[in-house]
Amino acid sequence: MRFLIITHVLHKRFEGKYYAYGPYVREMNLWIKHADKILIVAPVNKKNEPSPIDIFYDHNELKLLKIPQIDILSLSSILRTVFLLPIIIFSVLRGMIMADHIHLRCPGNAGLIGCFL
Repeated sequence: MRFLIITHVLHKRFEGKYYAYGPYVREMNLWIKHADKILIVAPVNKKNEPSPIDIFYDHNELKLLKIPQIDILSLSSILRTVFLLPIIIFSVLRGMIMADHIHLRCPGNAGLIGCFL
């Protein structure tokens, strides 16, 4: 089974593994151990080193589709989001096509986009 996770949680790649917020990844590790392949659609932090609260996904077949981080907190960020939305929609749809099971992480921007798609 190919398992897709659509999330707004920032991810970091370090030493060949993907790291994210520890409590979130612990929960995801419970789900992904039942799947053959994992695909994650999420923003990636440019800072490579994980913070002390970050842990890595415990799966050998994991692929991450990068999306830009967005928010709608100011006029400039709203405009930026409008221009980035087609990129995000394309990445989410690409992940959905490749998946057998879709897990939306809500509340969050990426999860909301996934709900509409």
